[in-house]
Amino acid sequence: MPLCFFYLLYIKDLIDRKQVKEAQRQIDILRSQNENDPTLELYQTEVWIQIGEKNYRESNLKTAFENFKKAYEVYPSNPLVNSRYKELSGKVLFDSSMNTSSTEGKSKVALSLFPIGLQGGGDVIPENHSGSSGLLRDLSNLEILLGVICLQNMFLILLQLRKPPKR
Repeated sequence: MPLCFFYLLYIKDLIDRKQVKEAQRQIDILRSQNENDPTLELYQTEVWIQIGEKNYRESNLKTAFENFKKAYEVYPSNPLVNSRYKELSGKVLFDSSMNTSSTEGKSKVALSLFPIGLQGGGDVIPENHSGSSGLLRDLSNLEILLGVICLQNMFLILLQLRKPPKR
């Protein structure tokens, strides 16, 4: 069953905004129905790379390596993945015990822009995010664009159904 372009665009947007928890949740949902979809495999690899790099920067080297190893199995030619995998493999690795969340103490507001089935309890956007009104405007424009794309696709499908087959 082919995936709706809307869902793939939504996941890509989550990855681009580094909301990997929600992106992972959406990937898991779609992979349960489409195990061998190459786009989902690519997005899964991007999530592993982002998680790995975040943990690498925070000195959580064991967790970083686990994610880079998964990404390396799928995409060994990626320069970052290849470099991190070779750097960390064969070493005794530990996660930093001094890891604290950078968002502790900050108030957060969740943005609900997608249908209920697509909402998740994953990442939220800090309320004091500079330019949050611009972000809300951009997300609102994205929602409108996605709605137009879905309507356009439905119109094209209806046109195909109404045309008699060519002989």
